Amino acid sequence: MKAILDTNIVMSGIFWSGHARNILLSLEEGAFEHICSKEIVEEYFATAEKLKAKLRREDRTLIDEILDMITMRSHFAQAIFGCGPVCRDPNDQMFLDLTVSTEAKYIVSGDKDLLSIGMYQGGSVIKPKPFLNLLS
Repeated sequence: MKAILDTNIVMSGIFWSGHARNILLSLEEGAFEHICSKEIVEEYFATAEKLKAKLRREDRTLIDEILDMITMRSHFAQAIFGCGPVCRDPNDQMFLDLTVSTEAKYIVSGDKDLLSIGMYQGGSVIKPKPFLNLLS
């Protein structure tokens, strides 16, 4: 199953336990095919850098290791700009365009702007817990 993880899911999975962390563990185990683009992975790293500034050195190293795992486990593709449904937050458009371009089934997100899209051409935006239920 192809899925794209929104940045808030990746950051939640890195910094807190819970459903988002379990999704990252599932990715590490190869339970789903994570689709990513250069722009999305750059956003993951940039957001993590902002959050890492307040952490101890050991914790920053662990975060880098998790981001490296995500990068290594991801299948990279280029989105066709404008092919996805229009998101009310232009910063989230890249997730929708990549999902439609690659025929990924899900965007996993807690972002209200993405969740408001719901179902779209070929897929849907879902929260972490329902996504985990699909994996089990």
